[in-house]
Amino acid sequence: MSGQSHGVLGALRRFLSLYRTMRPGQTPGPGGAGARHSTTAGAQGHLGAAWQLPAVPEVRMRWKKERPVPPPTAAQKELDAALRLHERQRILLILGTGAVVIMATVVAMRLAVPRTLPGEVRGVWRTDAARYQRSHFELRRGLVVFLEGDSSASPTAYTVTRVWQRRSEGGTLYQVQYEENGEALLFSFVYLAGPPERILFANQRGLVWTKIAGATLMPNLY
Repeated sequence: MSGQSHGVLGALRRFLSLYRTMRPGQTPGPGGAGARHSTTAGAQGHLGAAWQLPAVPEVRMRWKKERPVPPPTAAQKELDAALRLHERQRILLILGTGAVVIMATVVAMRLAVPRTLPGEVRGVWRTDAARYQRSHFELRRGLVVFLEGDSSASPTAYTVTRVWQRRSEGGTLYQVQYEENGEALLFSFVYLAGPPERILFANQRGLVWTKIAGATLMPNLY
């Protein structure tokens, strides 16, 4: 028995000595004292297997030294000046063309507006009403002339700036626009062809104006 006890004690001592010399993760086994057991089971591994983030690739920045820009040469300066002058001339040409087109449009519109009185209403007109026995007016191609008083009074002429007319069964309505001291005034009347030819005013329907054949208030004015 003592021999068996010594044998058991010797085996126990050898086991303890072997256990102290093992590295972490190693267990004694058939491969010897230094055999390591895998911490994974098969291809998938067990749930306690360690996991690490993938390595971040290293970023390297390269700095490039800028080369100094050489100052412009005399030829480049002349070229830049010529280009700027050409651009200014092009802009001025565009603006000038636009201004000419606008002015031409305005002139064409003004010319398109009727500014003359037709021949049927031209002449000197008077009334037999006692209140206006000394009053006369003359309608010319592009003028309206008024006379207040006797033959020694001076008539006043105004330039016609626009003429509107609208024909109806009751006659032709004329609206003549003229200017006095920069202010636009309107002279409206209804012309009746007759015979005899007559002119009526909208606010004085009872007043009849008739034409004096061959008369003029301003013989020196054509």
